Amino acid sequence: MGKRMFVAIDLPEEVRAGLAGLDPRLAGLRWLGASQMHLTLCFLGEVAEEREGRLIAGLAAIRVARFSLALKGLGCFARNRQPAVVWAGVAHAAPGLFRLHQQVGAAVLAAELGADLTAQEKPFHPHVTVGRCKGVAAAVLQPLLERHEHSDFGAFEVSGFTLYASILHPHGPEYQSMFHQDLETA
Repeated sequence: MGKRMFVAIDLPEEVRAGLAGLDPRLAGLRWLGASQMHLTLCFLGEVAEEREGRLIAGLAAIRVARFSLALKGLGCFARNRQPAVVWAGVAHAAPGLFRLHQQVGAAVLAAELGADLTAQEKPFHPHVTVGRCKGVAAAVLQPLLERHEHSDFGAFEVSGFTLYASILHPHGPEYQSMFHQDLETA
């Protein structure tokens, strides 16, 4: 049995705290804690222990220059026409972000994890998940989304990325860092 893993960009503490502080405390909306907020580059699902070394070697070979990223606005992804995820968006398409996403994807494919990576074939919509919905009507979420449609949540330099294992608990997932790769300085 492998570990559920994902590759993500960590956010500065002040950005995570600001996003966590937006919690509108709506019934059916579980707002994430600051420690759970990150920008996912690639969700891997279960990774067999014998493949972890190959994956880490591929991630360690990634060479991308540091880049700036700004978070702006709240939005919502729906599933079956019902709100499913509330997210903070990326302010503009940072070429470095897309280069990093592409190289992480190539490293994952080269590691031959044997996992179902069909999610990686979908277009990349960079975002930070801030809340998960269960039974919340779109009309209830609308005032929150409108209030923060153009809100700036901070800009920062992306200096690296991390491979995490997700350990599920009744109170929510706990993330364990498995590997961190710094990006190159210009």
